[in-house]
Amino acid sequence: MSTPGPLEIAARWREAVSANDMPALGALYEPSARIWVNLADRAYQLEEHLARIASARAACSSWEYEHVRCTVFDRGYVSRHRVRVVVGGKPTLTVAAVFVELTDGRIHDMQEYLAPPRVAP
Repeated sequence: MSTPGPLEIAARWREAVSANDMPALGALYEPSARIWVNLADRAYQLEEHLARIASARAACSSWEYEHVRCTVFDRGYVSRHRVRVVVGGKPTLTVAAVFVELTDGRIHDMQEYLAPPRVAP
């Protein structure tokens, strides 16, 4: 089986988060992956990161990625996108940029830059 390319990994990542499929999401990472998030100003280990995403997904009745733009570079990709969610019946929007480094088709380093959420138009 061939190693998936960066754009395929990026698409699988968005699909797993949107579907709240933590096993599929976790399979995209190396077990020792490091995930840094600007809003927390800290790095997470994989299990912490998955728990954080699962908690965020549980609070949302819908989760959609919009205006996705991915740029591939020699060791991974950058995804710039908007995330539109509904929390407590209120539509919310945030803008994000995610820098991802891959090893053998798995995420080993991720840096998430998220704008503070705002009420969606």
